[in-house]
Amino acid sequence: MEILFWRHATPSQKKKGTCTIYTRITIFGRREELGSTGIKTYVECWDPEHQVFTDSDPHASFKNEQLGEIKGQLLGIYNEFLRKKQPITALRIKEAYQRSDNPSTFLGAFSLFLKEYQEDESHEDSSYKTLRNVKNLFARFLMQTKRREIILDDMTPLLMEQYAAYMKKCKYQESYLVKSSRVVRQVVKWAKKKKMVGFDPMEDFSVKHEKKKKPIFLNTLQLTVWANHEFSNPFCQRAADLFVLYCRTGFHYQDLMQVIKDPAEYIRIGMDSKTWIYKPRQKTEVEAKVPLHKFESLVGPVIQKYGGWGNILTMTNKDLNGFLKLCAAEVNLQLPKEHHIYYKLSVKHGRNSFSHHILNELAMDKERLITMLGRLSTTDLDVYVRPDEVGIITAFKRIEKSNAA
Repeated sequence: MEILFWRHATPSQKKKGTCTIYTRITIFGRREELGSTGIKTYVECWDPEHQVFTDSDPHASFKNEQLGEIKGQLLGIYNEFLRKKQPITALRIKEAYQRSDNPSTFLGAFSLFLKEYQEDESHEDSSYKTLRNVKNLFARFLMQTKRREIILDDMTPLLMEQYAAYMKKCKYQESYLVKSSRVVRQVVKWAKKKKMVGFDPMEDFSVKHEKKKKPIFLNTLQLTVWANHEFSNPFCQRAADLFVLYCRTGFHYQDLMQVIKDPAEYIRIGMDSKTWIYKPRQKTEVEAKVPLHKFESLVGPVIQKYGGWGNILTMTNKDLNGFLKLCAAEVNLQLPKEHHIYYKLSVKHGRNSFSHHILNELAMDKERLITMLGRLSTTDLDVYVRPDEVGIITAFKRIEKSNAA
């Protein structure tokens, strides 16, 4: 079977210099047109010889990925016919491909799953991208094992063990290994529910629970040294200032960005006539309630430096995480080895640091902490913080002080 992608332009497209990519298959000299892929580009952005979008198209990588998905589905259908020793013609391949309500391959089912997921307006775009990344990773796994596709019937526990081994070889963290395996399991269940496969080939497969690592954080001593340090690079300084805010608000990346973008919406006077942040979390819409005035000693200087919340200079999550690692290396030159900051520091450690400060350094209970974090329960709170001896020492000091009074 030969698969050809070719460009076609309507009269109006010709005037604009654009075109649409179409698909054709040929088997034993017999052609079948599969029609438009729906993918458009400028004529000069298409390489007809190699049948790919060139880098002159800003979305070339994503569009080439879409072509790869189409090719994978066609090859999967072809291989299924071979496996079942059924007659293979271009027309039969075309008909099977166009029966979108009955796809035969895992990646084909995954594409439909993603389409349905994206059409649900309650789902975040970031969640959709995460699912799409899992699909791309599984496709790379198939290619590494000399397969372009696999039918749903063959999505067995043995295959998932091979997939897990592949992810470990690629040095993915255990957390992502567990998450990715759960997504694959979810898609197969979805395909069974949609009657795309007659039975659940992964019925005996269960995803092991992730071994949770001890949370990494900055204590108040480390954060104070960090906040008072003058960084040699202006971008490091900006990243360091933002990290102080993450460490004393407990927000995820996007939630703090939204506060900075529209402080009047989220920073208000609370019941105690003091300044608070009331921010519904983007992911869950549960409102986080942070008594901002209680962290004035560290937050205040940052806000004053920029002349207000709305003037704080921001950066992308990727850039911020990159500069934080440089910041950690610079601050560690001032700290004794036993107090060194984690060298792979990232935004998520700000939430850990906030949680450690509340639960252990201030010895507050978990219920007060989850209210500030914008959570409804303490389930999985140990991802961010665990009670330790610091909390015990703080609590005993409080008792002794109370008894002395």
